[in-house]
Amino acid sequence: MIVPDPELAEKKLTEENFVVKVNEVIGVEVDDEPGGLDTVLGILNKADVNVEYIYAFVEKKTNKAIVVIRTEDIDRGIKVLEDAGVDILNARDVDLL
Repeated sequence: MIVPDPELAEKKLTEENFVVKVNEVIGVEVDDEPGGLDTVLGILNKADVNVEYIYAFVEKKTNKAIVVIRTEDIDRGIKVLEDAGVDILNARDVDLL
C-alpha cells in the first residue's frame, strides 16, 4: 500500500491485527511506453544503486506510469535521481492520482 500517512495506516492496521511492515520507497513518473523505465533504472545502475524491488501502475489521466522503487539506500537513490533531473513523487502525489 502507498498511503499519505504511513504511521496512521500502520496504527490502524495493527489495531485490526494485521501484520505490518513499513518500507520507504522512491516514486517516479515515466512515460508509459516501451523503454520508459530504462532511463530511471539506467541512472540508478550507473551510480551502483542496488534495486531491491520495483512495481508500477499506469495513471490513465496522464498516460504516465508511476514506478515505485525500493533501493538498499533510499536517500542515495533519491539524490542520484534528483541530481539527474528526475522528479521524485511523494506519497501525497501518488495518493491524489
